[in-house]
Amino acid sequence: MQSADTSGVGLRANHHTRMNPADKGFSLIEQIIAMTVIVGALIGLLSTLGATAKGLTISRQRTIGISLAKQAIENLEGSAYNNVAMNLAGLSTDPLIHGTTPNFTFEGEFVVPGGTTPSYKTTIVSVGTTFVLRTFVTSVTAAGSGYRRVTTIIEWPSTSPAHTMRFSTLVFPLDYASYPSSSGDAEATGGLISVNGQLGGDTIEDLHLALPAVRSDTNASTLRTSIGAAASATGFVDLLDGPVTGPGCTASGTDVGECPRQTDDSIADNDFTSTTGSWVSGVGRTFVAGNLLTLGGTTLTTPAGTMTSRTSTDACGICGFGDSDGLPWSDASVTTTTASTAGFNSNHGVGVLSGSFWSMGGAWTPSASIDHDSTGGGLVTSTAQLSAPPVRVLDLVGGPAGYAGAVKVSAFTAKATAAAGYTLAAPDVATGTTTMQIQLWDGAGYRTVNLLPGAALDTTAAASLTIGDHIVSFTSRVQAQPSNFSTLGTAPRGDAAAQHPSILLITVEVTITSATLKDTPPTTTTVPTTSTTTTTTTTIPATTTTTSPTTTTTGATSTSSTSTSTTSATTTTTIPAPPLVTDHFTIAVDYGRVSAHTTWLAKAA
Repeated sequence: MQSADTSGVGLRANHHTRMNPADKGFSLIEQIIAMTVIVGALIGLLSTLGATAKGLTISRQRTIGISLAKQAIENLEGSAYNNVAMNLAGLSTDPLIHGTTPNFTFEGEFVVPGGTTPSYKTTIVSVGTTFVLRTFVTSVTAAGSGYRRVTTIIEWPSTSPAHTMRFSTLVFPLDYASYPSSSGDAEATGGLISVNGQLGGDTIEDLHLALPAVRSDTNASTLRTSIGAAASATGFVDLLDGPVTGPGCTASGTDVGECPRQTDDSIADNDFTSTTGSWVSGVGRTFVAGNLLTLGGTTLTTPAGTMTSRTSTDACGICGFGDSDGLPWSDASVTTTTASTAGFNSNHGVGVLSGSFWSMGGAWTPSASIDHDSTGGGLVTSTAQLSAPPVRVLDLVGGPAGYAGAVKVSAFTAKATAAAGYTLAAPDVATGTTTMQIQLWDGAGYRTVNLLPGAALDTTAAASLTIGDHIVSFTSRVQAQPSNFSTLGTAPRGDAAAQHPSILLITVEVTITSATLKDTPPTTTTVPTTSTTTTTTTTIPATTTTTSPTTTTTGATSTSSTSTSTTSATTTTTIPAPPLVTDHFTIAVDYGRVSAHTTWLAKAA
C-alpha cells in the first residue's frame, strides 16, 4: 500500500512542471505601449492626408484663378482699341485707386475711362470657391493714345492666408492712321550648277557651285524688326575616290573639298533693351575666289565679289540709307566680280579632250529690298531682282567651227514687285525684266529661242561631235516655269505676291567615246591540224601438232589494217572592238527663284 501511495504522489508531481517565459502572453503595460505607438502613427498619417488634400485644393483654385485673370486680359486684347478702357462706376472706393473722378490713377498711371464693361470688379463662383476679379486699364503715355496697360488682380479666400495673383500686359492701336501693321519679304535665291558622273580619272558623286543669294524681311507692328541677309558663292566636290585639293578652300586631300559660304547679315529692331539697335549696316564686305582640284583634271573655280546688307526700323537720317520716314526699311545685294568655271579632261583615248562643264561671266547680282511708307495712308513694297551674266554649258576645246557650248544663255534680268496697303498697284513681274537669248547646238548649228523670264518653255536638242579621237554625244533640255502673282482685296489691299518660281533650268546629258583604244585588241591565229591513218598486214604460218594417237594441223592466218593521213587549217576572223565608252556625266544649271510678298493687317474697328 505504501508503495502505491508513493507512486501516486510522483504522478501528481509530474503535472506541475514550470512554464517557459517565452510561452507567456503580452502584459497590460506592453499592450498600452503598442496601442500608443499605433495611434500616433495614424494621427501622423491623417495629418499628412489633410495637408495633401489642402494642397490639391489650393492648386485647383490657383489654376482657376489664372484662367479667369488671363481670360479678362484676352477679352480686352481682342476688343477695338477704344474699348480697352474702364467703366468708372464704383472705382472711387477701391483702395488701390487715387485721385478724383475723372482723373483717377492706378499705381501712378492715369485710368482710361470709357469702357463698355459694366464694372471693373467681378465676383465669380467656381467649384465652391468665390473669386474676386478686378481689371484696371491705364495709359502708359500722357496723351492716352499710345500704349495702354491692362492689369488684372484675382483674389479668393482660403485658410490663412488669402490668395492673390496679378497679371499685366500692354496693348497698342493697330490702325492705319496711327500705327500700320504690315510685313514683307523678298528674296533672290542663288542659282545652283551641279555635275555628277564618270569623267577621266574621276567618279564625281557631287560637284556643285551655289551662286550668291539675298533675302530681306521686315515687320512693322508693336515690335518692329528688319533683316537683310546676303550670301556669297560656295563650291563643293565629292569624289568616289580622292584626293581633292583646294587652294583657298577647305580640302585636306581626302575625297571631299569645299569652298565655304560667307554671309553678311544685318538685323535691327526697336526694342531698346536689345543690342542690335534701330539701324545696322554692313556695306561692301568682300569675298575671295576659291579653287578645288582633282588628280583626274577636274577643276572648280568660285567667283570673288562684294555683298551688302542694310536695315533700319526708325528714322535713319544719320545712317545714310533708307528714306528716314520712321518706318522699317531693309535691303541686301551681292555682286560677283570674277567669272566662275569648272574644267575637265577626258584622257581614256588617244590624246586628251579638254573643256568646261560651264563658264559664267562676272556680275551675277541678286538684290532684295522692302520699304514701309506712310504716304497716302501707308503701304509696304517688296522688290526682288536677279541680274545674270552670260553662261555657256559644255564648252569643248577643238570643237567644230562656231561651236561655243551645247547651250548658251545671254545676260538678262528677272524682277518681281509686290505692294500691299493703300495702293491699287498690282503685283508686277514685267517691269525691269529683260529678254534672254537661249541657243542650243543641234549639230547643224545653233537654234535660237528668245525668252522673257516668266514665260513657260520646254525645248530639247541633240548632237554628236568628233574631236580628234573622241566622239562627244549630248542631249540638251531647257525648261522654264511661268511667273505667277496674286492679290487679296482692294485698297487697302491685305496681301500681294509676285514671283518667278523657276527662271531657267538647263540639263545636258553627255557621253564621250574613243575611236581607238589604248590597249591592243586581242587577235586570233590560224593553227594547222594533221591526222594520219596506217594500214598493217600480218601473216601467221601454218602449224602441225601431233599428239599420239591424234595429229592436228592449223592453216596460215593473215590480218590486214589501213592508216590514212589528212591535213586541214582552221581560220578565225578578228572583229574590231567597238568604240570604248570612256565618260558619262550630267550637267544641270538652275537659275533659282525671285519672289516678293507683302501683307497689311486689316484695320481694327
